[in-house]
Amino acid sequence: MVGIDNGGTQRINEYSPWVNPQYGGGQGDAYIRFIVETLKPYIDSTYRTLPEPENTGIMGSSMGGLISMYGGIKYPQVFGKIGAFSSSFWFSSQSYAQVSDTGAGENTYVYMIAGAQEGGNQVKDTERMADLLLEKGLSADRLVSKIHADGAHSEWYWAREFPAAYKWLFEKKTSSSGEFESSEGFGIKILYPDLYILSDNPYESFEYDLFDIHGRKIARSMHVQKHTEIKVPGTGLYILRVTGKNGRTLSRKFAVLH
Repeated sequence: MVGIDNGGTQRINEYSPWVNPQYGGGQGDAYIRFIVETLKPYIDSTYRTLPEPENTGIMGSSMGGLISMYGGIKYPQVFGKIGAFSSSFWFSSQSYAQVSDTGAGENTYVYMIAGAQEGGNQVKDTERMADLLLEKGLSADRLVSKIHADGAHSEWYWAREFPAAYKWLFEKKTSSSGEFESSEGFGIKILYPDLYILSDNPYESFEYDLFDIHGRKIARSMHVQKHTEIKVPGTGLYILRVTGKNGRTLSRKFAVLH
């Protein structure tokens, strides 16, 4: 890991590529170019790294979250993982415009968190960014966006949530079960330990039941729309049944291996 200290009084200038009329900013693009063109090449040439984007992430909190999102969106060929904690999307509406214009990289994974105790519009801003990423093509299995009731704009909160974010972002996103598509209009993707159900009709609600191989019901949800995520409790054989509002049904038996 490479930790980059901020420039003290220049922190806001360095961490935003856009200018806020009240607080400044504007040097963020130069900061990210320094990482991409100077710092990362030095690290890769000096140490035994895995330099590919699938092994490279950029993470930060507050203004650091803002600049991490910017860098990951602008350079998907460099950063395959983005960690954005309590990000200062409020600083500039251009943070949303950038995602709206380009979307995320097709192989990018994004992990965002916000705390209900942070005040302001932190929670709504994070939810807005998550919705926008999905709207612009980021698949549901490549995005985690969590709101914590006790979360505050503080280092203790970010430190507490970092291990889960790091593990999810950098675990191997593979599964022997693969992806199933069906004529019923539902897709199933397994990226252990998560199971994702995607519907081709975002306006139609559906319900699902997850059973173990002995027929015991493990999970159920009703009135789901568009997509949903299920935590698979462990390796083994499972049966998933998805039922659409119009009666269309998809049943799949699958194995989760790790």
